[in-house]
Amino acid sequence: MEVAIAEKRLTTDRENLFYATVLNHLGFIHLKQGRLPLAESQLNQALAIADKLLPPDHPSKAFVLNNLGALYEAQHRKKEAEESYLRALSLRERLGSDHPNVAITLMDLAGLYKWLGRYDDAEQLLKRAQRIRQLTFGENHPYFAAEDERERIVKRANDGRRVARTKGVKFGRKPKLTAYQQQEARKRLQAGDSARSIAKFLGVNHATVLRSRCLPPLPQHVEQIR
Repeated sequence: MEVAIAEKRLTTDRENLFYATVLNHLGFIHLKQGRLPLAESQLNQALAIADKLLPPDHPSKAFVLNNLGALYEAQHRKKEAEESYLRALSLRERLGSDHPNVAITLMDLAGLYKWLGRYDDAEQLLKRAQRIRQLTFGENHPYFAAEDERERIVKRANDGRRVARTKGVKFGRKPKLTAYQQQEARKRLQAGDSARSIAKFLGVNHATVLRSRCLPPLPQHVEQIR
């Protein structure tokens, strides 16, 4: 219903900030629905109108930029997501470094950094966002009891990861092929077998087999575990 009402309003004049606001809301709704190409089109239109009608450093543009950051993050366009969030943060900080809207972008950017494995950066942003919310709502607000516990969990997790890295532990998704399966896939590719036939034999997607060509070869001697 909300989408239908908004789309009906788009039949009016399309060169005003109300139209840009409707496009921004529609883009956010379609982003949440997973309709990413449509969301991107609407958010970019909204930003283009805002760029045309508002000064370059107007804080209102941050609403669209923040949504674009979320869109790019959903599309795994990591660099563009970070750039959009940082630009939104810069504009919102013009309202004051402790403005509540600044905390929103800080938390969204922290989520991106956590996804990218930049845990220390994420932790610093979350701490700053929490301080802003404490100034806004007061330290005794129930929200902060849960937020304090969340911060302790994040700190413990970050400390654990740092210790694990010093011991040589690697993080991230486990490879779909073992080292020897990767070697076998490369051999069969070089012998002329198709990626799809190899993938069927190994029980993986053919793209996984094609990526194995870019992996470094196995050492000739593998130390056995004793």
